[in-house]
Amino acid sequence: MKVSFITLGCPKNLVETERLLGALVEKVEIVDPDSADIVVLKTCGFIEDAIAESKEWIERLLKSKNGRQIIVTGCLVNRFQDQLKAWYPGIDHLLTLKGEGRLPEIIGIRRPASHPRFITTFPYAYLMISDGCDNRCRYCTIPDIRGPYRSFPIEEVVAEAQALSRLGIKELILVGQDTGYYGQDLEGRSLLPELIQELLKVRGFEWLRLMYLHPAHFDPRLIELLQDSRVCNYLDIPIQHASDKILKKMGRKVRKSYLVKLFSQLKELGVALRTTAMVGFPGETDSDFLELCQFVEEIGFAHLGIFRFSPEPGTPAFSLPDRVEKQIVDERFDHLGKIGATLTDRFNRSFIGRKVKVLIDQKGRGRREFDAPGVDSVVKVEGRIGELVEVEITSGDGYRLVGKRC
Repeated sequence: MKVSFITLGCPKNLVETERLLGALVEKVEIVDPDSADIVVLKTCGFIEDAIAESKEWIERLLKSKNGRQIIVTGCLVNRFQDQLKAWYPGIDHLLTLKGEGRLPEIIGIRRPASHPRFITTFPYAYLMISDGCDNRCRYCTIPDIRGPYRSFPIEEVVAEAQALSRLGIKELILVGQDTGYYGQDLEGRSLLPELIQELLKVRGFEWLRLMYLHPAHFDPRLIELLQDSRVCNYLDIPIQHASDKILKKMGRKVRKSYLVKLFSQLKELGVALRTTAMVGFPGETDSDFLELCQFVEEIGFAHLGIFRFSPEPGTPAFSLPDRVEKQIVDERFDHLGKIGATLTDRFNRSFIGRKVKVLIDQKGRGRREFDAPGVDSVVKVEGRIGELVEVEITSGDGYRLVGKRC
């Protein structure tokens, strides 16, 4: 039997796909969609663009079905299961996130394989430490799609890290909807520093990277842990905005003064900072947007991701007045994008002539500890995939650097 997996959306989705692959890899042949008897589409569905992409894939697969089974799972199914049945009757199976464990049975496998995961991203792997979210930001559908915050027990996360290390994984990337909140549901306090301390006892991997840290839940103890050579000198802390008025309307739990203090401290310590921001939230004026732009420039983020506000039914923000015109949203998106590109270019050019460690993760290129895969900069350099090599940066612009091995 030939099976193909297509995964859309975030790294958390990819982890769940890899777990499904782990259960099937010894029992089926994993192929590309055109050669498959069964295609499993893992969807995303938290904003309008993600929903559109998922629907496009469904329509594409149904148009070329030719007797294949089409199985659709993921966040889109959790959010629109009944509607999907009506919209796309040609889908053979719709599986919610809780129902994904039925996949082996559905495709006729009685005894799934025992592999915890089948890694598709070697030499790095995402390590999912939690699921769900308790923040209830007013624009976000994640709590409704994935439920309340649930930390995975430290011993389970460490066991998975050990298994990944045995596979030769060199970089562990901690992910969750809000990694800084880890442990609050277990003991009423952050256990992220304790988790990291236990993970650092695992032998074999070179880098540990922290992603998706809500600024309201940043634990100061993390600063000391950044001194460990295996913890990447890099933090991903989404701000969404810098205007107190907009932050309050968004339901964010922090204000600008707190963000200034937090990021200024981290910058002084030399931490490479990544953040995300949203433009076009209802009521965002030119003055609010200017405040956001000035904040981003003053902090000098190494990497910046930008989203347009997506009015999602069922969220409090959907019914807010004072929607920003699409043309204005697009203009703000482009303007902030140019600022982000300039900051990244400046950050990268500061490395020209310097020596850094680079993890080779694709043929002919790799990343510094200051770059997460898929979203940040890359270094063009030769090496064997999985090698951590010392490189002198010789040139670069934008999101691409060139280096030579020392």
